[in-house]
Amino acid sequence: MSVVLKMAARNCKCGSVGESRLVFDRMPNRDLFSWTTMMGGYVSQGLFEKTVELLYEMLRAGMEPDNFVFPSVLKACAALDYLQLGLEIHGYVIRNGFDLDVVVANALIDIYGKCGRFEDARQVFDKMPQRDVISWNTMISCYMQNGHVDEARGLLVQMQVAGIRPDVISWNSIIGGCAQNSRDYEAMVFFCQMQLTSRKPNSGTIASVLTACSNLAALKQGKQVHCYIVRSGIGLDVFMGSALVDMYVNVIV
Repeated sequence: MSVVLKMAARNCKCGSVGESRLVFDRMPNRDLFSWTTMMGGYVSQGLFEKTVELLYEMLRAGMEPDNFVFPSVLKACAALDYLQLGLEIHGYVIRNGFDLDVVVANALIDIYGKCGRFEDARQVFDKMPQRDVISWNTMISCYMQNGHVDEARGLLVQMQVAGIRPDVISWNSIIGGCAQNSRDYEAMVFFCQMQLTSRKPNSGTIASVLTACSNLAALKQGKQVHCYIVRSGIGLDVFMGSALVDMYVNVIV
């Protein structure tokens, strides 16, 4: 890797995307890694429009994208609700065999889920030759985002049967999704199941559980969760604090 490219990559990681772009523009020769690094920098800073613009600039420069380019571009498309561009990229991915790449497939599931195309997301998921925990989490989240709680629950069971241990993100997707879809009792049940595993809840987990307690007017359970926060030493952040206040106000009042 050249000194110039190292500078651009370091600036991207430090959040100095503007400086990275200056370095990038001065590079006499750019390879795919250069373009991928710049796109990743834009995505990390939420500059999704610039990510897509850079893709078109890369194509005009005669560069053919590879499997490392697509995850960043698809993430930008998902954030911008650019479904049509996502569909075009999916077609290119299939034609060039990149759909076998687990990271690319995960990004496709994500954009379909965020654009409300959960059936397309499931087709991508089912055709994957191999899946990692991110694949399962993304598909579970896709179902929850579209209100399909039972499908998400079934997928969590399949995940465990397949020998993949749910991580904190898996549990948060299930618990949070249940709370958001008025399945508060189930959110509490899943929280209990999570505690039987080695996965430690984080602030997102606790905030969702407190929301479920509030909706159920379950003061006793809410107090138990409050005690768990104190005992576990998680640390009361703004999300948990707000959820805790809401729970006590809604239940007591």
